[in-house]
Amino acid sequence: MNRLAYWGHDYLVTSVGAGIDAHVNAIESYQSGLKEESDANGESYWAGRIDWSAIPQIPGATPLENLMIEVGGKVLRAAKVEANSPRLGLILSTTKGNIDLLQSQADFDERVLPGVLAQRVAASLGITTTPQVVCNACISGLLTIILGSRLIASGTYDRVLVIGADLMSPFVISGFRAFKSVSSHICKPFDASRDGLSMGEACGAVLLTADPFECDAIPVAVKGGAVSNDANHISGPSRTGDGLYLAIREALDEAQVPADEVDFVGLHGTATVYNDEMESKAIALAGLSDKPVNSLKPYFGHTLGACGVIESILSVWQLRHKRLWATMGFESLGTPQPLLVSAWHHNLSKSSVCVKAASGFGGCNAAVVFATDCTQGSELQWTSGKVRVESSVRLQCPENEDFDQWIREQYKSLGESNMKFFKMDRLCKLGYVAVAKLLAGRSLPEDRYRVAVVLSNRCSSLDTDMRHQALLDAGQPASPAVFVYTLANIVSGEICIRHQIKGEGWFLIESADENVSKELASRLLQEHRADFVLTGRCEMFGKKAFTCIDLLSLQAN
Repeated sequence: MNRLAYWGHDYLVTSVGAGIDAHVNAIESYQSGLKEESDANGESYWAGRIDWSAIPQIPGATPLENLMIEVGGKVLRAAKVEANSPRLGLILSTTKGNIDLLQSQADFDERVLPGVLAQRVAASLGITTTPQVVCNACISGLLTIILGSRLIASGTYDRVLVIGADLMSPFVISGFRAFKSVSSHICKPFDASRDGLSMGEACGAVLLTADPFECDAIPVAVKGGAVSNDANHISGPSRTGDGLYLAIREALDEAQVPADEVDFVGLHGTATVYNDEMESKAIALAGLSDKPVNSLKPYFGHTLGACGVIESILSVWQLRHKRLWATMGFESLGTPQPLLVSAWHHNLSKSSVCVKAASGFGGCNAAVVFATDCTQGSELQWTSGKVRVESSVRLQCPENEDFDQWIREQYKSLGESNMKFFKMDRLCKLGYVAVAKLLAGRSLPEDRYRVAVVLSNRCSSLDTDMRHQALLDAGQPASPAVFVYTLANIVSGEICIRHQIKGEGWFLIESADENVSKELASRLLQEHRADFVLTGRCEMFGKKAFTCIDLLSLQAN
């Protein structure tokens, strides 16, 4: 089966307001939802906080759960969808979930686990299928849209509700400020005077559907979507832009849309020096330098796991209305490659295709093609061949041994001399050593774009999260060396850097006792998106340290 996914009902809440009309009115009037705040040292920064008085409170639910339930519920009610249908899927995008529950807590609260968050949201919405959670840094939102569209294309579901959300907690704010990446002004993407990002909190939801008649406006299809790895650095984008370029090119190829038919590009546009430089190079490589681009982050900030969803909602609105919104505050271009950026809104003479792109820590990139032309793109190549386990490795630290000493011995047995290994957190060390053992004596294909990494666990990056929170609880400044590892997908990034893997990269959080990574890995092989996939569980929390990773390929019938 090969079906397009169409953009159905959607809803969003940001510091700008609630609902699409509030956002259109504010953005058209060049009104930002960002406000000036100051930290404990009196240093100012601008951030976007939502109006919590407008979010209903469910007894026993966390703020993030209330937000997801409110926004997701509005979409389901507007679409008049039976929530308990076995043909309805739920995918959540969040980078830190209920991480605020760690603050000054003596007892562990299982609601901090993203999988538990997903189960609670699904139950409140009445959704009975097993929810999935994508935790892939700042591309998480776009990945949920890509995954949802693929699940519809394969016939797994007829509809998928995608919800992306993250909150502004001291945990997150302190980390980004430790990186010196937060501006003291409203962020200015692509501008010569840009000096960092503005942060925000938000939630967005969209119902992807196989039925174009369920769209509440001009039908828009998710025509293509692709993911890539830089294999370059865990906290900085590739200086060449080749990773994001690959994602854009692959998404356009899947959509069967040449670059000259793209009408505009919604970029990540964080206003950090290196991100915006990289995006300009990726746009040049993709042959899109003559296409108008924008970043909407000056209106509501960088909203982490929500940004891919809310910015896609607003990109689809612009596509439908032949309107391109300004990159507010832009004055003069400050990127090494040309970008067509405007500080003013304007109408588009033609508007049928847009590309939404994003990049994130761990060297991950994603791109999605939205189009009002809803004819089928390239046929999905599906092979029902048997998925074969080429090799497998399982590592588990004995409970009576010290993990740090045990993993050092495991690393020494590899005979490597990578000093960066000793700077990694424990989850990354575990995954790094496991894959090195798995691939020992085995050569991956020269085309590393055809090798993918799909990992999962239940505890996300909680082992390092608790280290970061302990620093804050003790009144100490956040450590950028610790904070960068408070994203679970960084283990994938370290593996990709070591083995120069540049294909698709996914990190999923398990909401039940099942290995969700292998199912996705199998689909990547059967859909010819990869020739080899490294996949499995990688769990590190307290005394629980184990990983089981397979190298999969496809054995044709």
